[in-house]
Amino acid sequence: MVGQFIDTFWRKSFIGDLRRARKVSDDDTQWTIIYNGKAQQFQYVWLQGLCIKIDKIADLMVIEDATGQAEIQNCSRISDAWSTNE
Repeated sequence: MVGQFIDTFWRKSFIGDLRRARKVSDDDTQWTIIYNGKAQQFQYVWLQGLCIKIDKIADLMVIEDATGQAEIQNCSRISDAWSTNE
């Protein structure tokens, strides 16, 4: 993905907004969310908030913003995920 332009739907959302997201593919790569009555598909999210839990054994972390919490699983698949959050 390095150097590629991401030609997808861009909208700032909060963790609480992601509760409305629905999976539309069998392999978890395509999701949809309703904004202003229109379905918008997306593949990527950028989570910004406070990291409140890191569990290397379970391979997860929990991030929180003012609207909720998100559990991020399989963090070891992300390059340098642990070094950025320690």
